[in-house]
Amino acid sequence: MKKLLLIAAAAVFAFGTAAAQKQTKAEKEAAKMQQEIATSAYVKKIVDARNFQYMPVEYTRGNSLKQNALEEDQLIVRPDNILVSLGATSFVRTNEYEVVSDEMVKNNREVKIKATADDNSQVILTFIIDPKTAKTKLKINSSKAGYVVYEGTIQEAPRER
Repeated sequence: MKKLLLIAAAAVFAFGTAAAQKQTKAEKEAAKMQQEIATSAYVKKIVDARNFQYMPVEYTRGNSLKQNALEEDQLIVRPDNILVSLGATSFVRTNEYEVVSDEMVKNNREVKIKATADDNSQVILTFIIDPKTAKTKLKINSSKAGYVVYEGTIQEAPRER
């Protein structure tokens, strides 16, 4: 009889623990969904305003192996100018740019920008942004640097000094 009581108590305990874990899993899913919603709103706000900073983690030039980006590498898009300071490409600061397209493609926001560098060379920047995470792939095609693909994230651009 005592064995049966112990087995029943263990079963109730195990069931209660499993139910608590499921609730915790549901709570984690809800928190993750809330975070994705908040991040999506943030990404929409900064991209729509053309006021964001791209921070690369790594890049690939052509068919070469991935390389780590430099700590000081950055690209800043503002409503009136673009600053490109990426080690694998040349330094560009230009007031001449236009957004060629801005659309959703396969759950990612794709923003294509055509810019004229200070030396009159053409640069095509294609940002492929996951709105849920802000992780961003940046494809750069320029007459100087060729074709380079960066992996990184975006955030709101720092205030100009």
